[in-house]
Amino acid sequence: MSSVREIAKRAGVSITTVSRVLNNHPTVNVQLRDRVLAEVNRTRYAAAAGRPEVVNLGLAYIAETSAAEMLNSPFDQALLQGIASGMAERNYNLLILDAGRDNRRNETFTQMFHRRGVRAAIIRGGSRDRLLCQQIAAEGFPSIVIGERFSDQGEEAGVSFVRSDSKPTSLEAVRRLISLGHRRIAICLNWADDDDHTDRYEAYEQAHEEAGLDLDPSLVIRMPAVRSSGEQLIHRLLALSSPPTAAFITDPIVAIGALHEALRSGVPAPEQLSILGFDDASLRLETYPPMAAVCQDARQVGATAAQAAMSLLSNPDLPPQRHVLDTWLELHGSVGPAPKS
Repeated sequence: MSSVREIAKRAGVSITTVSRVLNNHPTVNVQLRDRVLAEVNRTRYAAAAGRPEVVNLGLAYIAETSAAEMLNSPFDQALLQGIASGMAERNYNLLILDAGRDNRRNETFTQMFHRRGVRAAIIRGGSRDRLLCQQIAAEGFPSIVIGERFSDQGEEAGVSFVRSDSKPTSLEAVRRLISLGHRRIAICLNWADDDDHTDRYEAYEQAHEEAGLDLDPSLVIRMPAVRSSGEQLIHRLLALSSPPTAAFITDPIVAIGALHEALRSGVPAPEQLSILGFDDASLRLETYPPMAAVCQDARQVGATAAQAAMSLLSNPDLPPQRHVLDTWLELHGSVGPAPKS
C-alpha cells in the first residue's frame, strides 16, 4: 500500500499538494488534481487514520432517488443481505453513501470516497446516471455498478457491473400468458428508467409482435415502485372500456399491492385477472394465491458485487469485472387461462 510520500514522488509533486488534493483544496488546479488522483487510484492508496486492518466498502447511491427511499425496496434489502454475505469472510465494513448529499462542490468521486474512508464502491443508480458511473470508472477508483449494463466500446468499456438478465425469462413469461389465451395483457413498469425495466418491456413487445397482437398504449403503465401503485393500477385497469385479462407487473412491491387489491375489489386472480409479477427474493410465496413471477436472486447480485469490488481493490491490474446472472420463471396460482367471454 502506497504512502503519501510515494504518491507525491510518482506524481512529481510535494506531499503538501497530495494532501490538498485528497482534501479537495480549492487552490489545486484540475490537471494537477487529476494527475495525483490517478496515482492514488493506481496504487490503491488508503489513509492510515483509524484502524488500518479494517477496510470500508461503500454502497453509493447516485440516483436522484434518495438512498433512504431505495433501501425500502425488496431488491435493495436483499442486495444488502447479499453484500453482507459476500463480505462475511473478510474484515470489511460497509458504509452507505448518498452521493447527492455527500459529494461536495467541485469534489471528484475519488475525493469523496477517500474523505469518507471508502476503499471500493458498489454503485446504485439508474439509466440517467450512466455518465456518473463512467466518470467513477474513468477516475480509476475500484467500483462496480449494480443493475445496468455497459458496452465494451468507448468510455463504457471501463465500467464494471453485475446485473441479472431478465429479458429471456420475461419473454418466456409473456409468451406463456398468450398461450393461455390472453390477448389483452397490461404491463406496469417503474416510472424511472433502467436497463432492467427496459428489458422487460422489450420482452413484452417482442412477445406481442411474435403473436401478431397489437400493442394498446392504454395497457402500458408507469408507476412508482410502492405498494399503493399496485392498488391504483387495479382501479385504473378496471376503468378501461376493455379491461385486460392479464397484467405483467415488473416490480415486486407493486405486484403485491395489485394482487391484494384485485382480491378486495372482487376481481380475484386468476379467475378474472391473471397477475404475473417480478420477485427479487421470496415475496411470491407469501401471497394468496402464491404469485407467479419472473425471479432474480438479488442476494446473489449483492454477494457477487461485493466479491468483485474486493477483487478490484486487491488487484488494480484486473480488467473490468462483468457478471450477468440468470433469472427464472415460476408459475403459481395467480396466473391461469383467460376467462371465457
